[in-house]
Amino acid sequence: MLQKDYYQLLHVSPQATAQEIKAAYRKLAFKYHPDRHKGSTINEAVFKEINEAYSVLSNPEKRKFYNASISVNTYASQYKRVVPVTAQSLLQYAIKLRSFVERSNPFSINQDLVFTKLQTLLSNHHLNILLLENNKQIIQQFIQQLFICMQPLNFYYIEVLLPSLQKLAANNDWAQKELHHFHQQKKRDAFWQRYKLLIVFVITLLLCLLMYLLL
Repeated sequence: MLQKDYYQLLHVSPQATAQEIKAAYRKLAFKYHPDRHKGSTINEAVFKEINEAYSVLSNPEKRKFYNASISVNTYASQYKRVVPVTAQSLLQYAIKLRSFVERSNPFSINQDLVFTKLQTLLSNHHLNILLLENNKQIIQQFIQQLFICMQPLNFYYIEVLLPSLQKLAANNDWAQKELHHFHQQKKRDAFWQRYKLLIVFVITLLLCLLMYLLL
């Protein structure tokens, strides 16, 4: 899994001063504070991530260690500003991943790589962004792209990703229906792949037995 980008969470540059980080934190903390969104588990989750980011970046020693772990100097030289992740940008990333999967040989594709990228796309942070924006059209398109990406994966990987997909589809009837259909299809495929040799053997044996009895 990729490490969380605390600078991105607070919408500040890696070169931001302590005062800029504090100001950004206060703005976001006020926006997502649970007292302003009673009963909203999504806002509560975002609020916790903001606090987690601030607890690291507001502490000079923790920030120094964090910067070293993500090679922040390289990051800062490549990007003059941090662009927050949005539902639309997540959809675009899913489309790119789908294109990669479609161009790959399904029999030799690196399943671990695709699975890791799907896990990143379906991280709690990204799910919170999608659910908070609550754009049903983007969510549906996002899920459709993921279904294509998951086609060449073993059923084990599908089972691991399923809880995150269920969370994303929780308030979307279309998504729930499509997810159930996709899961059942992959379950049947996995069953057939696992037992097809045994089934073929049994059928062959029965045919031989039938031919023997008819002679």
